[in-house]
Amino acid sequence: MKKNLSLLLLAGAMFISSYNKLNESEQNKYIPLKENIKIFLPEKDSTKEKKNTYINKALNGIEKINEKYLNENTNSISFFNNEKKLKDKIIDLLGKKEHALRLDNITYSEHYYQIDELSLKQIKIIYLMIKSLEDSSFSNKVGRIIKEDVEDMYSEHGGIINFKGEANLNLICLESELKKQKKVENNEEYVMPSRAFLLRKIAYFHLHACEYDEILFAGPSLGDIYDLESNSIFFGALHDFVITSVKKGKFNVDYTGIDTTNNQYVKVIDLGNYAYDTAKIEK
Repeated sequence: MKKNLSLLLLAGAMFISSYNKLNESEQNKYIPLKENIKIFLPEKDSTKEKKNTYINKALNGIEKINEKYLNENTNSISFFNNEKKLKDKIIDLLGKKEHALRLDNITYSEHYYQIDELSLKQIKIIYLMIKSLEDSSFSNKVGRIIKEDVEDMYSEHGGIINFKGEANLNLICLESELKKQKKVENNEEYVMPSRAFLLRKIAYFHLHACEYDEILFAGPSLGDIYDLESNSIFFGALHDFVITSVKKGKFNVDYTGIDTTNNQYVKVIDLGNYAYDTAKIEK
C-alpha cells in the first residue's frame, strides 16, 4: 500500500503550466502563483531548461506559503511559540495512547521520543492532528472516509488537510488519479490528483483501508517514505498522515514527514489508535 508523491510532483509541474488557463474564480481556489511566489511562467518559446527553472521556483515557494497559512490559523494558541512546552505536551499526550506499529518487516522507528528531533512546524501540525482526533465529530468523519474506502474496489482514498475555522482541521478527500481506470488491482494504491499540491493545506493524508482489518500495514510503506524524501528536494518540507483501519470502529494514525531545514530524513511518529462510532457513520 503506497501513495505515489513522485507522480504528484510530475503532474503538479504540468498543473503549473496550465494554471494561467484557469479563469479568476477557479484560480482563487489555489495558491496564487503570481502574487505569492513572484513568478511568471516563461513564454511558449522558452527553452525546456528555463521552464524547469521557473517550475522549481514555484515548487520551492509552495511550502513557505503553506507554513504562513499554518501560522495565521494558529495565532490564538499561545504556547505554539514555546517549542519545549509544545513538545512536552505532545509527548505527554502520546504516552497515554494505545499504539499500533507496522508489522511487515519495516525497519524505521515510530516511537514518539522522536518528537525532540522535529522542527517547530512539524510539531505544530502533529499537535493539531492529535487534538482534532480527540473530537468525536472529527474521528467520526475519519470513520466515514474509511467506510467509503473499504467499499471502493478501485483505489485507496486520501486528500489534503486544511483549516475549518481557526485551529480546527478539516479533511478534504480528493479522488485518486487511479479511480478513473476502474481496475481492482489499483485498490492498494493512492495517487494524489495534480491539483492537490497547489491547494492551501498543512498536510496530505492517505488511507490504508482496503478492508477493516489492515493492522499489518499500520504506518507508511517504504515507498511512501522514499517518495517524501525524494520530493523534499523540490518542496523543502512535506507532511503526510497515514490513516490505517485497525478494525471496524478503530483506526491508527501515523505522522510521516520531512522538513529539510531541520533534518534530511523522513520521520515517522505513531499518533496512536482512535475510535469512531460505527452507528453514526452509516448512511
